[in-house]
Amino acid sequence: MKCTKRIFAVLMALLMLVNCAAVAYAGYEDGMNCPECGNYYWDDYFACETCGMCVNCWDDYSCPYCRACLYCADDWCDGCRACPSCAEIICTECGGQCFQCADDSKFCITCGR
Repeated sequence: MKCTKRIFAVLMALLMLVNCAAVAYAGYEDGMNCPECGNYYWDDYFACETCGMCVNCWDDYSCPYCRACLYCADDWCDGCRACPSCAEIICTECGGQCFQCADDSKFCITCGR
């Protein structure tokens, strides 16, 4: 009876060690460098799995309206950081800004604003 309890305790301890070791190194090889801060992240620390944007940089580099990743977007407004689907038009001649952020004192020939 004592021998059975000891064997069971040893097996449980070994099982716990194996499980801890597997969790500690899971997913490290699948990590990426964040394009903004350059740090290496893996597992659930990605906000964008396409470009590798980390959750620390996500608020500064995502659309404030739809939360799309600005690194994966073709273009975005430099003023309000809206993606092309949320901003009406983003004009490069207006300084890369949408209609809401463009300076109203100038007239742009390209976009007509």
